[in-house]
Amino acid sequence: MTVPQLMLAQGHQIGHSHKGRVGYNIGDFKGMDGNMYRIRLILASALFVGMVGNVHAVDSRSRYQSWQPPAGETVQSAPQADDSRLQKMIDELNQLINDAEKDRAADRRFLQDLRDVVNQYDWPWRKILLEEDFTDGSIQKKSSWKIISGDFKLQRGLGLHSDVAEQQATPERSSQSENDAAALLIGALLDQAMKSKKQSPSPSEPSRFDSHASIIGKIITPNAFAITMDIDVRSHQGKLELGVYQGSPDGSGYRVVFQPGPTASIEVQRIGSRGVSIIDVADKINAKGDRVHQLQWTRSKQGNMNILLNDQTILQVADRSFKDKFTGVVINNKGGEFALQGMTIQGG
Repeated sequence: MTVPQLMLAQGHQIGHSHKGRVGYNIGDFKGMDGNMYRIRLILASALFVGMVGNVHAVDSRSRYQSWQPPAGETVQSAPQADDSRLQKMIDELNQLINDAEKDRAADRRFLQDLRDVVNQYDWPWRKILLEEDFTDGSIQKKSSWKIISGDFKLQRGLGLHSDVAEQQATPERSSQSENDAAALLIGALLDQAMKSKKQSPSPSEPSRFDSHASIIGKIITPNAFAITMDIDVRSHQGKLELGVYQGSPDGSGYRVVFQPGPTASIEVQRIGSRGVSIIDVADKINAKGDRVHQLQWTRSKQGNMNILLNDQTILQVADRSFKDKFTGVVINNKGGEFALQGMTIQGG
């Protein structure tokens, strides 16, 4: 008997020993003609998806277990052209799960586990809002990119380039130097009082470096989105921010802070009326400087966000603070040299 036949054989026991879950029997659904057909379709489709995702092999002694992706791997990614049939199957499977939940045609825990499996392969962000290849030396007119501060240059073969030197910290002065400065100040005041001619103060010296460089794209982005960006990190380390905002570029929204280098990290922030809040942070990640990295940020309609770096899941967080669409995206260079090679924004 083949595996599909074994899974669909009426009366075959499927149970769950993990966390004390009680098993159930497909034969328990006798008498539900229409629903039984749906359940069998769901099981057959789930088996197909599971085989693609390397789910545990099934034999006659197997027990039903919650599916989990292999450690350190992720299966959710933007679909390729030849994945259209798989995506169609996933859409139909989602509909079957919805119908089964509505009709209570199957164990709700099983349906939730099945939905979790399907979500690993689903790509609901199918409307392309922006598709930029900065390395060709041009940008799309509809993106309406605008430099807010600092410097961004579009260079053929390189991309959207920005180089911001990190500000040097002012050295702390010793107590002795502070006393000397005080003495000099008093002496200068006395000397000035004795002079009949006033001297104009010299203008303050401007900062040698920009604190950051910012560029925005006025791209209406729905509440559920997927942003993919290829980043050429051209310095040993640095700090780059990618965000979506509502209203003004420094207004409410989310930020993903990427800091490549020896102590690399990725941080997810929420910007609201009360300021900046850190939702989650992942440190000690593998993101060395002087190389190209792909950063992918997805958000579902339910507020679930996934951050991937080079096809590896770094953070999985949930935040439902914002339900309305975002009015634009912002990129901030807070120090370091970066060249953005390409950027894609998709809506769900």
